[in-house]
Amino acid sequence: RPWRFIDGVGMRRVRAPSHLVLSSCPQYREARSTDPTAVRTAVSQGVEKYKGIDGVILNAGTLEPLGKIASDDVSVEQWRQHFDTNFFSLITALRATLPELRKSSLGGRVVFMSSGAATGNIPTWGAYNAGKAAMNSLCRYTPHTSVLRYE
Repeated sequence: RPWRFIDGVGMRRVRAPSHLVLSSCPQYREARSTDPTAVRTAVSQGVEKYKGIDGVILNAGTLEPLGKIASDDVSVEQWRQHFDTNFFSLITALRATLPELRKSSLGGRVVFMSSGAATGNIPTWGAYNAGKAAMNSLCRYTPHTSVLRYE
């Protein structure tokens, strides 16, 4: 049978870069990735429709804010909003999907979509660089705490 994946936006752009897309082509469900209730609802709908989840692709993200850390053009609140989308939404998605991933007969998988920016030094991409580095750390941590296979 085909894999049943929950796909974070990026591979398929839907209205905004911070949405979760449940897909089994050509149908999908959409939810704001920073809203835990919306994510849980979307996951429940996907589980009901497709009888489970075999994998989740964590790829929600935004590049903004752009600017140097000491710049008055970028506020700490903008950094918080960035981390809400690029990091904390991943935790929201993991928490919503891990119970179903553990049930998968195919051994539930989590795919983290990262970037060279996690270790890069692009001067005005501070929030993005830091968010991807945090995501990489979460990727290393997740298999040891979530009872999923680590390959």
